[in-house]
Amino acid sequence: MVDTIDNEDAEAGPEPEGENTAPLDAAGGAEGSDHAGGEDAPAQAAPVSGPEEGGGAVAKAFAGFKEVKPRMTLAERREARRKAAEEQKAAQAKKGEQGEEARQSETDDEIEAALAGSTVQAKYAKKKKKTIRTIGTLISTVILVYGIYLLFKPFQAPLTYGVCRVFLELNVQFPDTLRLSTAEQIGNTMRIWYTQVDAFGQYRMENIQCRFERDEKMGFRVEKILINRREIAPERVEAFNNILPVILADPPNLDYPAPIPDALKDVQIDADTFRTPLF
Repeated sequence: MVDTIDNEDAEAGPEPEGENTAPLDAAGGAEGSDHAGGEDAPAQAAPVSGPEEGGGAVAKAFAGFKEVKPRMTLAERREARRKAAEEQKAAQAKKGEQGEEARQSETDDEIEAALAGSTVQAKYAKKKKKTIRTIGTLISTVILVYGIYLLFKPFQAPLTYGVCRVFLELNVQFPDTLRLSTAEQIGNTMRIWYTQVDAFGQYRMENIQCRFERDEKMGFRVEKILINRREIAPERVEAFNNILPVILADPPNLDYPAPIPDALKDVQIDADTFRTPLF
């Protein structure tokens, strides 16, 4: 910085003396002539000029001068350059702060966007988990209810049981006293144990066996029927086969019958049927 200042001073050069001294010579010409004539020379009266003549002379005397700005000292130049450097540094610092603020703002926006995305993802995951839990609860409830239903639901017998049961109900004397006990499938034969009250009021336990054979139209048909080991007439069996499509179209209840209790304490006797009322 010092070298730069010295170079500028050198380029400026010494001030011109002629320009500065010329007005003095022109203005002080009379005084110089007085000194040149000696002290004893009689003083010549200077011509008195008016204000206009004096102003014109001064204007002419300074007409050749150029307006010269006052030169800055070395210290002032250094101070000016120091201030310029400080201003430049301040501008750069301000620009850097603005850039840093912009970057910080972008970073904050990215963080907020990421947080918003993570919040949405968390809400979606929570909602999905809740939905899965609800569906799982519903499925578990349905399975539990269906399991309870199967637990208490009576076992279903095959369709041959229904056909044999219909024939039995059509051929007993008192169907309202009929009570089925057990049913079992043995090959192509269905055997049903039952109890009934006959015409003499006797409580009897008997069985019926229905043997089936394959049929192309209906799938199966009755081949032979035995009641208490006595075979039913083939004509009656064939007549029953004629109504078999109606039975298959609307089958009866196929629940397996509950077994009849064989303990004496479980036997229920209706005494009012044979006891004479007193009142």
